[in-house]
Amino acid sequence: MYRYLIPALVIALPASAEVEMMSPQEVRAASLAGDVVLIDVRRPDEWAATGIADVAVPLDMTADGFSERLAALRAENADKRVAIICRSGRRSARLAGELENAGWDNLIDVEGGTLAWIEDGLPITTAE
Repeated sequence: MYRYLIPALVIALPASAEVEMMSPQEVRAASLAGDVVLIDVRRPDEWAATGIADVAVPLDMTADGFSERLAALRAENADKRVAIICRSGRRSARLAGELENAGWDNLIDVEGGTLAWIEDGLPITTAE
């Protein structure tokens, strides 16, 4: 489904080990420490329904220009690991796997997605 995105996302980086799974708490702590940039790849209607993790950058993976914006975010945060979050973890796992196969490294998939973030009582901001 996301294979059409990948050619624009390929960056000449060595492939790493598997995508790392991290809990919402771990990702939030790493983000607050400046080690991780968290990207929420859900749609705007999903952001409106649940809000967005307080440390996340919303980036709709179904929108035109997603690949370019994702690559730009990575370039702007070259010293940080990239964590991906969706609703429940399915889309983020697929996307992280595709990105890893395309040569991205240091990827994190947030276990349980936004639903787990909310269940854990972590801060949520209102979608703008």
